[in-house]
Amino acid sequence: MNKRLKKILIILGSLIGIAVVVLSVKRITYINNKYPNPTIVVFKQGEDIQGSNLKIKVVDSDIMDKEVFEKNYAEFDENPDNEQLMNQEMKVMVVKFNVENNGDKISRFVFANFIAQSGGWSNGWNLEMYRKINDYNENSIEVKPGESKELKLVYCMYKSQFKKSHWNNLESRKFYIIMSSYPVNNRIELSIKR
Repeated sequence: MNKRLKKILIILGSLIGIAVVVLSVKRITYINNKYPNPTIVVFKQGEDIQGSNLKIKVVDSDIMDKEVFEKNYAEFDENPDNEQLMNQEMKVMVVKFNVENNGDKISRFVFANFIAQSGGWSNGWNLEMYRKINDYNENSIEVKPGESKELKLVYCMYKSQFKKSHWNNLESRKFYIIMSSYPVNNRIELSIKR
């Protein structure tokens, strides 16, 4: 009786295991069909991107050491909350945008979710530095009809976020600004100064 019960439990366990696998595959297939991979649209630096009323363009992008950034733009504040990050080797990417309103009403350029990405690395822009080097304080700007505005977004990169071989050759990597992720992944491929 003991051997027979053991066989029944093994068969029952195997059937339950197979049922779980089949149901899992069906669920994964359903989710992948309902939420397919995004369509990727790549714009190039210097290319006009036309929205409903606004035309945007990345006109310049550069990667520099923290010291060069502080000399040319603004100094980072000493912040005890970021002391560990601020004490390690850091590079700064500055991306300059031109935004033009070619419509007939005031429009707002929203860039709050613009992410810099290169391979597995990504980071949002630095609000503190954005406020220091631009004339704007918000994460969006108002642009009047016929008006053109320029803004710079600052992205910080820390040595601990990259492999040593990647860190030493950052300028040779491809960098993108991700403007939207889903259902369409709109990105701008940057031409970093070499």
